[in-house]
Amino acid sequence: MVIPKDLLPLETRENTLKKVSEVISRFAEKGVPLLDPEEDLKIQSSSYRKAARRIEALESLFDKHEIAKSPLIEQKLKVFHMKQELAAKIKLLKKTIRSSTVLAFKDEFKARKRALRRLGYVTNEDVVELKGRVACEISSADELTLSELMFNGVLKDITVEEIVSLLSCFVWQEKLQNAPKPREELDSLFVQLQDIARRVAKVQLECKVQIDVENFVSSFRPDIMEAVYAWAKGSKFYEIMEITQVFEGSLIRAIRRLEEVLQQLIQAAKSIGETELVSKFEEAVSKIKRDIVFAASLYL
Repeated sequence: MVIPKDLLPLETRENTLKKVSEVISRFAEKGVPLLDPEEDLKIQSSSYRKAARRIEALESLFDKHEIAKSPLIEQKLKVFHMKQELAAKIKLLKKTIRSSTVLAFKDEFKARKRALRRLGYVTNEDVVELKGRVACEISSADELTLSELMFNGVLKDITVEEIVSLLSCFVWQEKLQNAPKPREELDSLFVQLQDIARRVAKVQLECKVQIDVENFVSSFRPDIMEAVYAWAKGSKFYEIMEITQVFEGSLIRAIRRLEEVLQQLIQAAKSIGETELVSKFEEAVSKIKRDIVFAASLYL
């Protein structure tokens, strides 16, 4: 059957309709045969032939399968198609979530970079400054607050025992009910720490970093300052347990973490040539790393 190229004239359309109707009537029982893509449409693509053979093989397998004779085949196919659609939607949603997460992290990354620039850890060209080199050495405590303590001269102006006591605020996370307030000189150091922590947190907040200033400040706890101070002074373990409410195991873990922080501070001070601080931190390690707290086993 030949269909004219120009179907605008009414007579041409009527003649074409008659021809189409005639073809349909001839194949009323089995329907109009489909055009063969290769023979009729002259499609010679190897990828098409491969796909066509694959479809034929799958159709043959399906016809031989027992499910093809099931009376519920239509219903099962509908369920299968629904499952495929849902799987496609899930895949799309996961992709959207991933892209959203990347954007969120990207915004946070930019905000943190702004904060580091404001605090003087990197330059506008993202070159690491002296403060940044110190912060890079610290991973067992809040590196920004601890670096600020170092560069503000707080750690230089106090004794080794006071350094150890102050640093205990970085490693102690538990909250004690009705914990006794440390002595005046230690409490004064803790107030300085809070001021520095608040300033660091406020700068981050101004730079759009998601942070709760007061929660951040309150994360530094003074509960074991007295006990750690006494330990650095040479007191026995049973003696320091008499001046604190914490459990023995918790205090031992805190002092061990404190030693880890001090080791990192030694490396940080060395990286910027602060020999005085290096000596202080090394002395602090020697004062706390002793006796039962650092025994290989508590049962020895």
